[in-house]
Amino acid sequence: MQMKEILYLSVGDVRIGLRSDVPLGFLDGTAAFRCEACLPDVWIDVIAAEVLPATPNNPCGDDGIFQYYQDGSLCYKKAKAGQDGAVSLTVYAPDFSRIELYLNEGAFPDVVQTADKVLQLLPMRQMLAHFQAMLLHSSRIAVCDKAILFTAPSGTGKTTQAKLWNRFEQAEIVSNDRTILRKQGNDFSSYGYPVDGSSPIYSRKWLPLGAIVVLCQGAENHIRRLPVRQALKCLTEQTAMDFRDMEERMTIQQLWLDLLAVYPVYQLICTPDQDAVTCLRKQLEKDEVIAVVSDS
Repeated sequence: MQMKEILYLSVGDVRIGLRSDVPLGFLDGTAAFRCEACLPDVWIDVIAAEVLPATPNNPCGDDGIFQYYQDGSLCYKKAKAGQDGAVSLTVYAPDFSRIELYLNEGAFPDVVQTADKVLQLLPMRQMLAHFQAMLLHSSRIAVCDKAILFTAPSGTGKTTQAKLWNRFEQAEIVSNDRTILRKQGNDFSSYGYPVDGSSPIYSRKWLPLGAIVVLCQGAENHIRRLPVRQALKCLTEQTAMDFRDMEERMTIQQLWLDLLAVYPVYQLICTPDQDAVTCLRKQLEKDEVIAVVSDS
């Protein structure tokens, strides 16, 4: 089949080539991740189909939105079917040397018209894990050319703390809700993600990791470095992954262990004010994560 257009994206510094026979536009968010023509790390064929290809009989996973299948040589990610069937089916090799996204144009004509929608239908978590990367539920700020990440369950105050750093320390907020962390050699780099929560900040900006801060609300400010076991538990809970997929879990757990061997993870019990910023900044300066800044 002759493809009508080729688009290129960079997500977590993984270069993606989209060969699509469906015309695709870009929303503001995904446009920030568009890049020039390159040799992609993965090629994805987007194919309009009157009927979706068949899948194996029994799903091996279900996350409430998609069902997953495997037949040994290929993996399948299928949007859960409604009255008119499923919107899409992705067929891919475990090493991502083959990725085909079939769109059910017969039942849902023109339902997918943008590159960001394509990304939402793809097995992005699994693909990132293949490239030694993971997706953390977190806000990210740039301080002294390093990334400081705030992570916690929704509603705890990640965005609040990021905005406080922006206000009192002029730190740039570069991610609001999701951050990609990718291992490259012995170091970890951070990147934005095209889907970034209810108040998105669309930036694919690369920053070397400085530290991760696990937030808890409190009446006073207190900070401590978490031991590995406790840090691993907190970070795993805020990582986007299929907990029923043992291979994916093991890959992500090893990435976290590699990160924790090098980078500090703190627990910050904090108030929603400047005192929380001061408390964290002094600890980061003490541990030489960032340069010392005068209080004057």
